[in-house]
Amino acid sequence: MTANGGGALAAGQVYTKQDSVETTATVWSPCGTNGILNINNRLSLTASSTTAAGELSNDDATVAFTQQLHVSWRPCTPG
Repeated sequence: MTANGGGALAAGQVYTKQDSVETTATVWSPCGTNGILNINNRLSLTASSTTAAGELSNDDATVAFTQQLHVSWRPCTPG
């Protein structure tokens, strides 16, 4: 999501972003080991000119994060 020149985000409105990850590929962990889930998130400001100024803050105590996962399970068959 990009906000150019102000608008609702410049006025302090709530930012919401939702992504869906393809579930067509299943990666199985080896028997007896833990699986790893890695989620990356990045926010940045880019100035439109050398005199532009901006602020990015995360000071709202009502931040909510919802995560939905689909987990596949199968018996361990060492091999």
